[in-house]
Amino acid sequence: MSHYCLDTLIRSLYESLVSKDGFSLFLNLLVKQLNLLSGAVVMTNDISKKSRLVWAAGLDIEDASAFIDLNSQSDPLISQLNLSPSGSLITMGDIDADKMRVQHPEFFSQLNDDLDIYYATGAVLSQDGTWRSLIFFHRSRNQHEFNQQECLLLKRLIPHIQHAMQLYHQQLKQQQQTHLTELLFNQIQLPVILINEQGQVCHANTQGFALLDNGKIFRQVNQSLHLCPPYNKLLFSQALSNCLNNRTVETISLEKPNHFGYTITIAPLISDSYYDNKNSIQEPASSRPCIEGGVAIFIYSLDQPPKVNLNALCHAFGLTDKEAVICRELLNGHSPAEIAKMHHLSYETVRTYIKRAMKKTNTRRQNELVAKIITSPAYSNTQTMPQY
Repeated sequence: MSHYCLDTLIRSLYESLVSKDGFSLFLNLLVKQLNLLSGAVVMTNDISKKSRLVWAAGLDIEDASAFIDLNSQSDPLISQLNLSPSGSLITMGDIDADKMRVQHPEFFSQLNDDLDIYYATGAVLSQDGTWRSLIFFHRSRNQHEFNQQECLLLKRLIPHIQHAMQLYHQQLKQQQQTHLTELLFNQIQLPVILINEQGQVCHANTQGFALLDNGKIFRQVNQSLHLCPPYNKLLFSQALSNCLNNRTVETISLEKPNHFGYTITIAPLISDSYYDNKNSIQEPASSRPCIEGGVAIFIYSLDQPPKVNLNALCHAFGLTDKEAVICRELLNGHSPAEIAKMHHLSYETVRTYIKRAMKKTNTRRQNELVAKIITSPAYSNTQTMPQY
């Protein structure tokens, strides 16, 4: 490989730090220039022995994620990398493939049949005693194994990838402080995940990050949020798209076969300046520069909804009993129309109670009212998230 090829890859790598697509473009370029089948960045937990896909190019995300979940402990390449220092490159060629076919026939068959991977090389990018970041490059059997020149290029590239990843995580840490004060955000006891206007995960509270790390409800790949498994993929995608494009609050109930379900509320993030210009409220969404582009996703179990002390809620905000009940139902994920049907009220009456509650809580939107209740002393999160 020429120095020109290396320079192009390094330039693409550092451009990824300011690209809305992150490292996806770099991986795609690397796959193309080195005639690879695919490339991926994987995080493995040394304590739980679980692995998760973080960045990928050339792979079917759902198939690859499921494969990693099931086979990470039996993967010979991952086993070797777990014993290797950061920056070292390990390559598996024809001899290793033949050995794997004999020693791990089932794993070898799945690797070839599911992902079409025959040759592989990988390196440890970083490790902190708990998490280990690994990068992999793959080829199919009809592509040649990695030659000496290609391995040399990858070895030269790895320190730059390590540095870029370090800068990326520093960048993420700095960006977190611009979203919400960390302490206040983590007081929200529900898992909350923030999505930017490109539909990419940009932040989460403590429980939200734990949910992403667990990978049983949501999976974060190439910065995008994926349902796992994707039984309700279309429903979730439509709700997220509506919230991002139309600035509407979306509440959906998701269920999985033979399991209890959970509720997701998606609410648009709006800056304070939205209210400063009253005329702009009537303008179309495309002409509202003061609106932040992202959304917040709240996740909680259907079988164990958050509990609200109605007396404490009335005392905290001066609500009437009826107003407090309506607020509780909003927190439980019900729409005003559903609340009206449940409590044998007219839709207009429910809307009146909500408007009164918003006035007393000094909020202007329904999602702000819900967020204020969540952070109030009246809220008690005794639920546990579904464990799939």
